[in-house]
Amino acid sequence: MKKVLLLCSSVWLASSAHAAPAVSTVAVVPVVVGGSEVRVSRLVSEIQAAAELRSGVRLLSMEDLFVAGGESAMNAVKSCGSDQACVSERLRSVGASAGLLVVLSSASSSPILGLRLFDTHSDQVLVVRTVPLAGVDESLYGQLRTLAEGVLDEAGFEKGAKLTVRVDPISARVEVGGRREPEAGASSIFLLPAGEYPVQASLEGYESIDTRVSLLRGEQRELDLVLEKDSSFVSSPWFWVTVGLLVGGAAAATAIVMTSGTDQYCFCVPGPDGGCSGC
Repeated sequence: MKKVLLLCSSVWLASSAHAAPAVSTVAVVPVVVGGSEVRVSRLVSEIQAAAELRSGVRLLSMEDLFVAGGESAMNAVKSCGSDQACVSERLRSVGASAGLLVVLSSASSSPILGLRLFDTHSDQVLVVRTVPLAGVDESLYGQLRTLAEGVLDEAGFEKGAKLTVRVDPISARVEVGGRREPEAGASSIFLLPAGEYPVQASLEGYESIDTRVSLLRGEQRELDLVLEKDSSFVSSPWFWVTVGLLVGGAAAATAIVMTSGTDQYCFCVPGPDGGCSGC
């Protein structure tokens, strides 16, 4: 009998809509029992895929875990096998408040795949799901992703949508649903719950764009917005300040010619004698 374990961790900055306590860090511990050749890294990849588009999720690498607890802490978790109490104790030492035990048992003629999400502080089981497998083959990985999606949903980590907004000029301010700041490190990427949102792009000297977008669960949408220069610049208070500076104290009529794009404007400020020969 062969046991293969791999530890990796995810940060979850989400709040549960169900009875499960708020989870900040979930450590994923795959356990493979039996003689089958299973790619453990692929198991982890499917868990990662199930976690995509869930607000506030950041997957930590093995290097991050090593920094957090060192090799001794990782080996201590591996030595627990599928003993949940032991795993909980070890995971707390690396700062994990919850664990996700992924167990694949192919030791018998009826292989089983199971997921168990538990709180490492109370050792309370939050979600348990198991499915029988017809065999241990390539279809296993798709079944794992579906199972993980269900576990995360039941725990209250709802899958949202990703909206990427590309705006020209790039210095324009973008708001989606009243939110100015997108995800950290992504100037135009918004992770949002599924639903309909107002989108606004604005920049001084340009006409604002107001539109709406509907996002479905798991959808990744791209939106391109191009702002046009504001031709009604005469409505800007800065324009009239400039005019005042140019003609202030003028003794004669003054003509001011200004252009905006392909349009040309002539403004007449009559003097005591009236008239504007320049317009």
